[in-house]
Amino acid sequence: MDAKCLQVFGRRLKGLREGNGISQRELADIIGISKGAVYYYESDGRAPDIVTLEKIADYFDVSTDYLLGRTNSRSKKPLLKAICDKTGLSNKSVLMLARLKKEKCSKLRIINLLLEQADDDIEDNYELEGRYEGSVLNAVCRYLDRYQSIDQYIMTFSSDEEITSSIRSAMYQLILNQANDAIKDFANSGALENELWLEVVPESWLIDEDGYII
Repeated sequence: MDAKCLQVFGRRLKGLREGNGISQRELADIIGISKGAVYYYESDGRAPDIVTLEKIADYFDVSTDYLLGRTNSRSKKPLLKAICDKTGLSNKSVLMLARLKKEKCSKLRIINLLLEQADDDIEDNYELEGRYEGSVLNAVCRYLDRYQSIDQYIMTFSSDEEITSSIRSAMYQLILNQANDAIKDFANSGALENELWLEVVPESWLIDEDGYII
């Protein structure tokens, strides 16, 4: 198991253990290994053998591929896993979308339209100056990613901490304003009045909680 795989395994094992409210000692007793082994697994210092890996996967009801970072889906179900692998979405996200589809929730329509709108520019980096004319998702992603991208941008112009802090606050607000403008433009564009997309959403794309087509 390479270093990257060890890191993913350790992080996901710890997340599953803590998410289920059990200690390292309790997990060790359940799996039949030492507490030290669990500690080393979570600290990226040791890889489990195949038998132990399968025991851990069975206990948490996840796939071994999820534990090893080969998929973002925790599910062992083939259809759900395939969709997660293809889209990069988590199984929770896919099941949520499937539930919205089954319940004919109007929010699914908005989610679909937002994704379609972002298809042409989700990877584009717009200039901060001037009016923003990109998609809502691009604007939201820019705002949520601000701590990394904006700090790098500011530091190329100033090393003064006080000035940098003021500029950072102003730029955060600017990007937030652009996101607000993008939402307003989208709401006023008439896109929400278009029902045509419903005709191309396959009715077969309904997944039950076990990961199978309904």
